[in-house]
Amino acid sequence: MYNKSKANAHDALGKELVIGVTYGYSTDRNGFCRVTVGTLTKIHDTGMVSLKPVQSKRGMYGNEPELKVAIKSVTVKGMKLFPVELKG
Repeated sequence: MYNKSKANAHDALGKELVIGVTYGYSTDRNGFCRVTVGTLTKIHDTGMVSLKPVQSKRGMYGNEPELKVAIKSVTVKGMKLFPVELKG
């Protein structure tokens, strides 16, 4: 049975998600890979979470990834997120 409690929102490593922490995730579609890194801003009752993107890169196979302009917010499944530590 699916538990919709916000208290049970976990990342891909099974750790509890924390608002304000930086996470990343990737997607693949039609040969393009996109990697997005952002700050967690909201945990929804549905298991989805919202991030304020810090940066997003997109690339195809062996090509050099291109930096994409980050949008205001993205909503994804919490279990897709990995904690990320940005340096510099």
